[in-house]
Amino acid sequence: MPTLRAGFMVAERDGWRMVKCLPGDTPIENLAEGLLKAIGNKPTPVEVNALADRIREDVDDAVVDVLRPHVSEHQTVLILVDQFEELFAFRNA
Repeated sequence: MPTLRAGFMVAERDGWRMVKCLPGDTPIENLAEGLLKAIGNKPTPVEVNALADRIREDVDDAVVDVLRPHVSEHQTVLILVDQFEELFAFRNA
């Protein structure tokens, strides 16, 4: 991530927008919170739940719609799901 932020990976892009989240017990809500934080918001539980509901309904369109106004054409978005294996390790628990 530091290499991406410094601009050493892709010369024609001048920046990366980083979205970080942990799946935890509520992976969709945690993704929604990460997206809202990445665009500079301090999300309230109501905002997180509203975006999580949109993600469940529209999936990738909801994510793109949230990010589009905040990402320039010269930026790339990286969504980092730390501990991604949590999604699979406990799904039957």
